[in-house]
Amino acid sequence: SHYLTGEQSSKKNSEFETMAPDGNLLMPSIVGGEKDEVVILVDPYSTGCCIAQEMAKRGYTIIALWTSGFSEDMKKHVPTSCSNITYYNEVTEKGSLEDTVTLVKAACGTLTIVACLAGGEAGVDLADALSEKLGLLTNGTEIPNRRDKKIQQELIKKAGMRSVRQAGGPEFSDVEPFLRKESYPVVVKPTESAGSDGVKLCHNFEEAKEHFSVLMEAQMVNGGACPAVLCQEFLRGKEYVVDHVSRDGVHKTAMVWVYDKRAVNGAAFVYFGCVPIDPESTEAKILIPYVRDVLDALGVKNGPSHGEVMMTANGPCLVEMNCRAHGGDGNWMPLCRALSGGYSQVEASADVYLDKEQFMRLPDKPPSPFKASGQEVILVSFSKGRVKDTPGYEVIKMLPSFVYLETAIREGSEVDYTVDLFTGIGSVILINEDEKILKRDIDFIRTMEKINGIFVYETKLENLKRPRADVYSIAPTLSAFPHRRGVSEGPNLLRSFSMDRPELMRPLMKRMTTVDASKEAVILVDPYSTGCCIAMEIAKRGYTIIALWTSGFSEEMKKHVPLSCENLTYHAEVTEEGTLAETASAVYKAAYLFRIV
Repeated sequence: SHYLTGEQSSKKNSEFETMAPDGNLLMPSIVGGEKDEVVILVDPYSTGCCIAQEMAKRGYTIIALWTSGFSEDMKKHVPTSCSNITYYNEVTEKGSLEDTVTLVKAACGTLTIVACLAGGEAGVDLADALSEKLGLLTNGTEIPNRRDKKIQQELIKKAGMRSVRQAGGPEFSDVEPFLRKESYPVVVKPTESAGSDGVKLCHNFEEAKEHFSVLMEAQMVNGGACPAVLCQEFLRGKEYVVDHVSRDGVHKTAMVWVYDKRAVNGAAFVYFGCVPIDPESTEAKILIPYVRDVLDALGVKNGPSHGEVMMTANGPCLVEMNCRAHGGDGNWMPLCRALSGGYSQVEASADVYLDKEQFMRLPDKPPSPFKASGQEVILVSFSKGRVKDTPGYEVIKMLPSFVYLETAIREGSEVDYTVDLFTGIGSVILINEDEKILKRDIDFIRTMEKINGIFVYETKLENLKRPRADVYSIAPTLSAFPHRRGVSEGPNLLRSFSMDRPELMRPLMKRMTTVDASKEAVILVDPYSTGCCIAMEIAKRGYTIIALWTSGFSEEMKKHVPLSCENLTYHAEVTEEGTLAETASAVYKAAYLFRIV
């Protein structure tokens, strides 16, 4: 199966596929499948919805089982590509496993339950227990609460693998001795979480103690209260992700990634993107067997997994193993399909539970080299406010490498500074055969973020308008005398080449710089009068100049060029279009191979 968007392909199976207003592919409502068999998804949100959709495509009926305490807001965490999804039935976990089994069987009616798996982080424990009770493919409960990060480290340490120095518990006294002797900084985080939910790098004892209290009083993004807090040594190195699918203890690598995490907006671990790593690279050859050993140590025999590993100076060390699919709303699916030649962890997860023969046919790991180049860019907000418009989205969609945009931000949405995975403002998949163009598009998106070019926010100053010179030149009272000047009483003074500015008596020299300006362009909007002088100065420094004229700017004003700039020419001249997105596209085309700086 192939992931389609309105911009990419016109090939659609009308029986299954419809388009959302924003061009994203939607599935019809899932009421009942073609088969008399049903799959139970526990807490299906984010990528869990994508797995539900894939299984529904194969004719299976889907029932959503929500864990007790799972927040209503998180139930609405549905990727745009799955926004039309509904379930045959939705039920909530009961007080005991036996009562939950009875409830689920009643919800299924005459349908046969063929699989039960976690659709999100909070559903892992219940999915393991329920699938074991029903006699289905399962990881079982021999290792209770295997998603607890403290338990994970203890298990791999017992197996003789590198583990993190740590201490954890629900009381501060459980971690205080560790925090007093461990070198700072230290990582303080919930024992159960997803993404960077609640994770903080603390630089002293007081900061660690304060964050411990914050976490124990917090309601986690995944639903439910924080059961305990984990304090760990700070691992230095690059953080990688290794995604697997497993059946009966056979592990197959779906993809290897390296995180692009940076410290911004006062947070230490902000996701900027995920870059695929060649499975035959030196680091992948170390990471893949290490992660498979971790899965064995944790007793993970079936289903998707998402392992985060730090490559330290002493080798790989587990950060955490998530016993469910890679999150991020499954935005990475089209990229994985392009890299692998047709499949992602989502399709492979469906194979694990529903098609053993197809699972066995899956390769041990993705091909090397990849069949395409690309990466996931996670959009970061450096501003906050209520969104009035989203012009940046249309600009991003016009980039040569653009494939897919996933975002929940719309007109009227409240945007805050990005400090973790959950406050990110969207995800963009870029794929291009030319790595230089791919890099240029990534740089362009990062520039848009920094200049707050993605959103227009509501403001209380709407009545304030910037004065425009071209408006003055065509005002009714001045139209007959466009060059008329207003002067005050008294002598007229002309200041030219005055002795207090001797540098103006000679030509300005090109300044020394390490920038290769020959490949870069500058946009000047309505360059007349002194604007032409600025254009001349920038051109002297080796940059290419493009003139962008606002709509309605008079031809007469375009000729308002100082004598000192009479030889000024532009690489291109562009006129403002009807929308910001169309204008940006016109400027981008005019710049062509030049990088706009």
